[in-house]
Amino acid sequence: MGNEKTKQNEATNICMIQSLVIIFIICFILIVGTDLEGSSITWAVLSSAPEQVAIDGNEYRLETQIWRDFMPICEQSGRPMVAILRIKTVDSSLVPSDVKVDTAWIMLGNDNQAQIWKTHILEEQPRQSDVNRHYIRVIARNGPKWGPNMNIDDKNRLKLIEKIFTRFLIQTQSESPQLSRDYFERFTQLLNETFQKYSQLKSSIETIISSIIHPYHSSNIVTFEYQLRLIRFSLRQHLQILELNTNGYLHKLFHHKLLISSSIVRHLSLQIAILIYEHNLYQSFDESFFSHIIKLFSPDPNLYVCNTLAQFLALYISKHDQYELLNQIQKQSLNSDLIYNILILFDEDKQELLIKQLNIYENLPDSTAIRAFVLKTARYTINEDHLIYYLNRILEKSLSDYVYMLLTIISSRYEYHQSSNKLIACLKALFLYMKETDIEEIDENDQNILVNEQDEFNELTESICCQLYERNIQSINLASIILDTIQPFISNSNSFIYKLDFYSSTIIMMLTKENNHDKNLAQLIKCFEKLKEFNLIINNNNLYDIIINHIKNKKRITIVYQSLFNLILNTTNKINNLESIYTILERILFQDNDKLLQWDNQDCVFHFLIQLIKNFHYNQYPSWFTKKFLQSIIEKYVHNNNNEYIQASLIDFLATLIQYDLVSPLDNYLTKNLIQLTQYSLGDVVRCSLAHAWYIILTKATNKNIIEINNYYFSFDLNTNFDSLLTIVINQIPLLIGDGGHETEIQCLHLIEFIGNKNNKLDNILEFLVNDGCSNEIKEKARQLLSISNDEIIEKKSNEILEDELSSILHWLEHPDEHMILDCD
Repeated sequence: MGNEKTKQNEATNICMIQSLVIIFIICFILIVGTDLEGSSITWAVLSSAPEQVAIDGNEYRLETQIWRDFMPICEQSGRPMVAILRIKTVDSSLVPSDVKVDTAWIMLGNDNQAQIWKTHILEEQPRQSDVNRHYIRVIARNGPKWGPNMNIDDKNRLKLIEKIFTRFLIQTQSESPQLSRDYFERFTQLLNETFQKYSQLKSSIETIISSIIHPYHSSNIVTFEYQLRLIRFSLRQHLQILELNTNGYLHKLFHHKLLISSSIVRHLSLQIAILIYEHNLYQSFDESFFSHIIKLFSPDPNLYVCNTLAQFLALYISKHDQYELLNQIQKQSLNSDLIYNILILFDEDKQELLIKQLNIYENLPDSTAIRAFVLKTARYTINEDHLIYYLNRILEKSLSDYVYMLLTIISSRYEYHQSSNKLIACLKALFLYMKETDIEEIDENDQNILVNEQDEFNELTESICCQLYERNIQSINLASIILDTIQPFISNSNSFIYKLDFYSSTIIMMLTKENNHDKNLAQLIKCFEKLKEFNLIINNNNLYDIIINHIKNKKRITIVYQSLFNLILNTTNKINNLESIYTILERILFQDNDKLLQWDNQDCVFHFLIQLIKNFHYNQYPSWFTKKFLQSIIEKYVHNNNNEYIQASLIDFLATLIQYDLVSPLDNYLTKNLIQLTQYSLGDVVRCSLAHAWYIILTKATNKNIIEINNYYFSFDLNTNFDSLLTIVINQIPLLIGDGGHETEIQCLHLIEFIGNKNNKLDNILEFLVNDGCSNEIKEKARQLLSISNDEIIEKKSNEILEDELSSILHWLEHPDEHMILDCD
């Protein structure tokens, strides 16, 4: 039974779908006392529906009114389709009360490729008066957004997408059910692209999803997971799925019998619940339902489930303003961490209030979740004793965790202007113990050096020291933990650490000791550097000599040299300290044969020399920074070193000499050595540095730069001319491209762009990069330099790429044996 009606309602200014060429066919089935069966009716059956039907001697006909709203206040793609159906008796007699309309099918298309919207319909206006008792008026809402712009390409795209949905469903219902989650996630990404490119397909895809997700599968957990993933996707994309916007939806979902079987479906269900509440889809509060949630989800040990459950409950409690349920969670939850995971999700004011009401810090246990809770909320706690008690429990388990928690809590409370006197007393104990080797030497007089005699927390400080001694903690090990943990706190001049009178004195005292481990020494030097940078130490220049002598006297690991070089680069008394470190540089560059560390140490020196050039003026260079020193470096590392990272650092150093006008870019000595490096090593790190160096040399070798600078700080050889240099560089570029990586090709393109003039050799390189460049960025840049217009480029359009990807997913689903399965959640 069918009609096409696209009437325009001028009274409500509703824009109708008037340009559809395809016929809408509405089929209805009148049921007397039975339920509807058969949800997969074909186009052939629907298209043969009669114009009139007879039931119990009465003739009925169908009148239809179908429209979509495109008013400006609507969303951009218009509102979903609405259909009003009137089933009338032909002779205008009364319709029996037991005749009801249950389901309707609306079709777009007149062949086997027609799209079909199956919908349950509602009799919104009861048959009460004599006026309307001779017909049944029903409404179908939230239909697809068909028309007016759907064409044959759209139909083909939709057909492809529908096949993929169906194939995923078939896969989950096979003899060995599975869901290829990686392919499904990629499919959802492609669906997002589809919505952006073809918004007119969105409602049809909504209809497809609706047909799959309801009703829930009751026995196959893989199919159920697929349905949940579709629901989660729909909510994330704000798709119009009618059933999701009904009160009690979550009640039905959370009572599904398959939820007890898998953490994956529990996790998905909780994510869906969060999205429903975030979208403000109304769900009523039910205390017994809340108890069911706790009972169902809290025993699950899966970390994802635990965290997502906390997120949902925090949202549920706040949306319904039922904070007293936190007491119920404390009593009923089988997961003791749940209450803490929930509390940290509330805003700060609510956290502070609830912590006091629930007396959370009383006898606080320890776990990973509780530690995260304490770190976030300790600043609110007025009573330090609770924190001291809790930290002592951590000290019994792990010294490093204790140090980290203590420092972080003090820092948090300092920023919040909360008193931390007792906590600082604990920290004093650590620094006191760190300075001494033997606890018996820490008598009352020694303590008073760091602990004020009038300090009421002396006893607490001594207690911590005794605990460390009883556990046989070595001071050098404690120093390693503290110095490592304290590094993030020393970079800010406003840090609490600089308000502690014992901090700087401890650092200085420990730097004077000779038996520091390498890592400790490096960390101490960093601490000292910051103290000097923030002007918190005065007249300690002799400490530089002490530090340098410590490092001169024995071989050290790389981080010690890095810390020393950074200290010297940032000091005010640069000249004397630079002179003092020559023996260290000489040993690393020319004498160190330690295969394990020499390359890292040498690389560290080259980076130091680069920073020396950048940060210092000519008259600040040390006496050892000479032509002979540089030639010794070049001779050794160009001809006698096979480590490409060291060679790359050497090239960067030589390029820096030229960039900062210490050496002429036309100096033939440097040019010859760079060519040698091309011959000796073609590792990609070297290629990239060479390409960058040649670029610097060419840019500095322009006539203007050469004329402006008459004398250079270093001069090694006679200068070549610019044309000869240019020829050398052009000949070097093909050698650098080879198997070069992305950065090397980028640097070579910069070179070619700077050279500018057309050259057959360079054009060949650009043509190579157009076809075989490492990335689309490189290919596009090469095209631009070749002046190839976009009309000459044969590329797939983005919509073709999208359809190819969709087709490849369908092909994998249909032929899984041809592909390697990489299934991950």
